[in-house]
Amino acid sequence: MNDNIKQKIKLLFQRYAADEISVEEEKELFSWIRKLDDDEINSYLQEILEAQKPEEVYDSQRWNYILKGIFASVAKDNFKRDFRSKRKILLWTKVAAAVLILFSFSFTAYWLLKQPTPALADISERYKNDIPPGTDKARLMLVDGTILLLDTLQIGNIAKQEHTDIVKLEEGKLLYNDSISTMGSQSINTQTTEPLNTLTTPRGGQYQLTLADGTTVWLNAASSITFPTVFAGKERRVTIQGECYFEVAKNEEIPFIVNIHNKAEVKVLGTHFNINAYKDEDAIKTTLLEGRVNVSSSPSLFVSRSLSPGEQASINKDGELSVAKVDIAEAVAWQKGLFSFSKADIKTIMRQLERWYDIEVIYKGKLTTDSFTGKIPRSANLSELLRILEISEVHFRIEGRTITVLP
Repeated sequence: MNDNIKQKIKLLFQRYAADEISVEEEKELFSWIRKLDDDEINSYLQEILEAQKPEEVYDSQRWNYILKGIFASVAKDNFKRDFRSKRKILLWTKVAAAVLILFSFSFTAYWLLKQPTPALADISERYKNDIPPGTDKARLMLVDGTILLLDTLQIGNIAKQEHTDIVKLEEGKLLYNDSISTMGSQSINTQTTEPLNTLTTPRGGQYQLTLADGTTVWLNAASSITFPTVFAGKERRVTIQGECYFEVAKNEEIPFIVNIHNKAEVKVLGTHFNINAYKDEDAIKTTLLEGRVNVSSSPSLFVSRSLSPGEQASINKDGELSVAKVDIAEAVAWQKGLFSFSKADIKTIMRQLERWYDIEVIYKGKLTTDSFTGKIPRSANLSELLRILEISEVHFRIEGRTITVLP
């Protein structure tokens, strides 16, 4: 197939998706669809998805219309291709209002979801009391040990530490307003110690924090950051656990250092990066979006590497450090409100669900070896994700907030 024909088919797909296609053009498109293989159809649809705005991507009614037309066209061809055997074709489907999910199953799964199958009826019955997604909630521990539950407090000034006002800007956002200097340069001469506060998100929580130097930090679920109320020395040092995304305020004279529960350090002057350092993951991963950072492993090995944008440093349990090019969009998808999986196994997926939905996951028997690729909004209820996994023959027993993954 030459490039001109490919461009023609692509244009027809785009016009069909935008509901701007004529009757004759639609006939021509479906004629081509019956000649294309699964991977080619998937490629055209993926291009359309990537070109959409976020609100268009999750317009499930619109995408149902698109997919039903394509599916019906293929059905007229008497299923000359065995869709049930195609494991690489992507699933485009609706599992609830305003939720579109991209997953590595078959088009058949889309059709099954529209039917009253026993499996889906069973999970609906078991999930009468659904589990909602996480929310903006965290607790703040002050210098004197006082604990503030941020989601229960009104917007405005909530405390004062040394020369810093602590302000709740809105739900999910906290600001440390250094009354002496936003970059802390004057406070270096006036402060001899750095009073420390700790912000902690529970499982099922997330929060955004702006430090006294202007650095903004996003905390994922089950994470924490310990930080000075005012940066008073020759470096800006914080300590984290879990997962945090940083946009560091630039200050060439005072480097910003992230200590990762005494197993690694990240040193920067001003940049955007993500650190995933959950204790139940196989490695500490630092992903750089822009600028430059220097990543060092544990003190016993002390291997240090400098990262360029698009690179990820991975430090394994033995302290060994490696660097590779990665998809940065996948690494920071959580901060954009998405789950993003690329060839992930079932345990990798369930660890994320445990933290975001505050559930316990138990495994019984031999697990599926299938890998999963897809993007799902973190605003979806838990049952919506489990329904998709059930279609791919991953089964669950649900007892309150305990999910057992079955063979």
